[in-house]
Amino acid sequence: EWMRIFEYALQQQVIYNDEYKNPITLEHKDYTKKFLNFNRRWRPHRPAFVAFLTCHNLLDRGHVSLALSDDNTNWDKAWHDVVAIHKRSLQELDLLLSNKDKILNLPPLYLDRTDLEKNHVTLLPSTKQLYRNTYFSVVSETNYYEYLGVGRFLSEKVFKPIAQQHPFIILGRPGSLEALRSIGYKTFNGLIDESYDQETDDIKRMGMVIKEVTRLCELDKRSLTIFLTEAKKICLDNYNTLLNKTEFLTKL
Repeated sequence: EWMRIFEYALQQQVIYNDEYKNPITLEHKDYTKKFLNFNRRWRPHRPAFVAFLTCHNLLDRGHVSLALSDDNTNWDKAWHDVVAIHKRSLQELDLLLSNKDKILNLPPLYLDRTDLEKNHVTLLPSTKQLYRNTYFSVVSETNYYEYLGVGRFLSEKVFKPIAQQHPFIILGRPGSLEALRSIGYKTFNGLIDESYDQETDDIKRMGMVIKEVTRLCELDKRSLTIFLTEAKKICLDNYNTLLNKTEFLTKL
């Protein structure tokens, strides 16, 4: 059985804490920062994603966290893994190597807090403005690279944007969106290119996510208005689905 404890915990937090009811997101306004991307432990896909954000000049276009955590990892330790994983793609490898100095000299990236030792599996008041002042999330899930395990894992990381009525891309194993839809949630195909979810090649999937982040960051005013309007409908449906759930066990 799939016991969805993270989904249940977020539901209970919203139901019993008025502070998290009816979040204000996707307002029609100018957004200085376009996306939100939380990273705590340095699982290999997270520094890889931040590295490629840096290579594509996207890091400053979002709110992104990545700094010393309880796994005691930093860029000096993570760089070798990032390069080794992507060495079979000459294009990606060249991109990383040509931006090596910029990546290795990134400062600690903090958002709402500087203590990343503790894993907060529920929402924090300090993150509300981060959701409000961006219009999509890139959810760095627990599992990504096949060599570390093929299992799909939907943690609190994806249920937080659902509870905050925030559109999302999942940086995780292929089929993650499919798994989410199987338990009643809608995703954003048509507004977000979700073809990445079917890509089994981890390096190609990372590139597809970066490409879509780039596109979403560059929406013109009219396109952004359509995105905010239509995404809000899906987010509201998902929010209500979360709040009205009564079953959190799925037979596998």
